[in-house]
Amino acid sequence: MTPSSGRFYPASDSIGGSFMLDKQKLAYSPKEAAELLGLHLNTIRKHIQAGNIPAKKLGQRILIPARALEDWLQNNPPAMQGGER
Repeated sequence: MTPSSGRFYPASDSIGGSFMLDKQKLAYSPKEAAELLGLHLNTIRKHIQAGNIPAKKLGQRILIPARALEDWLQNNPPAMQGGER
């Protein structure tokens, strides 16, 4: 994926390689994060509620800062389990 697509794109082709975010976007909604990571929205919500993924609540919206999501991904790559996409 390309940086202009608003999605993660691999920085390397190796398994467990690092990911980079679109530098134009400062934060992602839980739905966007789920789509970018290929995970179910409920999985992202559970990680936010558990404090695993840093998120900010602004009014009614929950936003995940792009830098925090990238840092979390680098340190905690998502493991695919049943029920996740």
